Amino acid sequence: MSGLFLKARVEGIQFWQSSLANNIRGGVYTEAVVVPQTTGSLFEIRGKRTDGTVGSMVAKFGDQGRANDAALVVNNLAKVDPKLN
Repeated sequence: MSGLFLKARVEGIQFWQSSLANNIRGGVYTEAVVVPQTTGSLFEIRGKRTDGTVGSMVAKFGDQGRANDAALVVNNLAKVDPKLN
């Protein structure tokens, strides 16, 4: 039953979140992080590499709370069996 619940929850995931989670699972990145832009008030989601550097921006949010939530979804999705995606 829990597999069905997870499947229903995964259907609301955006493509970029699924792609970034796959890259984390594959070892390209260690986690999704929120990076504030130096100009303006936008917050970017990026993948963090093992050496501490970050990859290209995959999403932007005007609200830090929403950006944090989106990064959390990606990091949790990376822990889920990819067959459920």
